[in-house]
Amino acid sequence: MPDHYYRIPLRLDLITNRGEGQLETSNARELMCSLEESIWNHIYLILTTAYREVRFDTTFGSAIWEYDLIAGSDVNEIRWEGEIKDLVEDSIRHYEQRLESIQVKVKLHLSAQKDAHKRLSITITGKIRSMERQTFTFERDIIIAPFIAESLK
Repeated sequence: MPDHYYRIPLRLDLITNRGEGQLETSNARELMCSLEESIWNHIYLILTTAYREVRFDTTFGSAIWEYDLIAGSDVNEIRWEGEIKDLVEDSIRHYEQRLESIQVKVKLHLSAQKDAHKRLSITITGKIRSMERQTFTFERDIIIAPFIAESLK
């Protein structure tokens, strides 16, 4: 099956510089990707986008950035992971409709150091609708808050 999906980041220079309506083979490889890579990139975009960051759809994105500063604070870690899991799953179900039977797992990794960054491990599995329910897996660690700032003396 030919790959008809655009790669992220989108290379507009390759699209606008094409001649006669055809992409050169080398440009097409840089510009296009497989269905699996397209789904992976779209999920990554959803996860790394905060709500209200996209002007034309303020609900696009992930709840991770709404809750990042309270991760690992006085909030029960299991409850926080459960809330994030449910909200991420809702976003993926809504915005990545090429997948079905979606399951999300999240795990927050806290450092013993005060003010250290927190790492969130995310695994998303599902079945690709158009590929005879082929299994799809997304795994990624995302570093979340807090931002660290030191005063200059």
